[in-house]
Amino acid sequence: MRVLSVFLAAGLALAHPNHEQHEENFMFQFLTWYKTHNKVYQREEFGKRYLTFKKNLHFIKTHNAGNSSVTVALNEFADMTNEEFNGVMKGYKHIERPYIRSKNAKKGLGAIKLPTSVDWTTKGAVTPVKNQGQCGSCWSFSTTGSVEGAHAISTGNLVSFSEQELVDCAGSYGNMGCNGGLMDYAFEYVKANGLCTESDYPYTAQDGTCKSSSCTAAISTISGYTDVTSNDEDALMQAVAQQPVSVAIEADQSVFQFYSGGVMSSSSCGTNLDHGVLVVGYGEESGEKYWKVKNSWGTTWGMNGYILLGRQTGSSSGVCGIAMQPSYPTV
Repeated sequence: MRVLSVFLAAGLALAHPNHEQHEENFMFQFLTWYKTHNKVYQREEFGKRYLTFKKNLHFIKTHNAGNSSVTVALNEFADMTNEEFNGVMKGYKHIERPYIRSKNAKKGLGAIKLPTSVDWTTKGAVTPVKNQGQCGSCWSFSTTGSVEGAHAISTGNLVSFSEQELVDCAGSYGNMGCNGGLMDYAFEYVKANGLCTESDYPYTAQDGTCKSSSCTAAISTISGYTDVTSNDEDALMQAVAQQPVSVAIEADQSVFQFYSGGVMSSSSCGTNLDHGVLVVGYGEESGEKYWKVKNSWGTTWGMNGYILLGRQTGSSSGVCGIAMQPSYPTV
């Protein structure tokens, strides 16, 4: 408490007398947030983080005062600029592979009747939300998520698989650990080597030396993978009706950083793919069709770690590019 009092006094000393009360309110909110998220700064860093927090809080209040159906809120990333956030919290390396994807795509299933809604989180096929930390390993979490789903549906046993093994061991398949990767490349690794469980090979949020041989049970969970036809939300629906699906999206806007609820529209993001996530279902809310997406930024972000992205909005690429690069493992 003594340290917090010093911080408060320092902050108020910087404020103009006419705005002292206003500044005190900002500082109180910052210190409350600081304690809630167990933040620890070096003394010289406090001022910078406080100013960033103020700017982000202003963005949140301004956005929520508008007419958007999407709400944003303070979360553990409120002391990071958007540039800092984008530099460490994503990691999908987009590569145009149209020929390879077309060769690896499953032909259309024809005229089949799909359910009006799907949610694999209620069917025992989705593990609890994980947190990649400040490591560009989103691709590994998207990969394990879809492998976990395929394994659970096939065997009836939901197992949490190791992202760290992919970070440490899948470099020869084209991935770069905390510097990014591609889900299809990770599927290639799992097909060839199997994948350790989370408990055998726990996550550290940093690059490490490959230790897959030390796992007590490397479970070979997939026989291959399928690339869903690009820019075809009907094909994506068919795939998601079967199992959770790995996708890439653009997630570089502040509204994504602080998302807390609602169905996000295409006006909130573009199609510059930079983040790997997992589609775990689809449905409709208040007349808005959506994809239910599991993220890897912990449960304090979004809707307990999930986001709803608009579905069938008229764009072939889908909201945030969700329909551009989907793929899923086969068992």
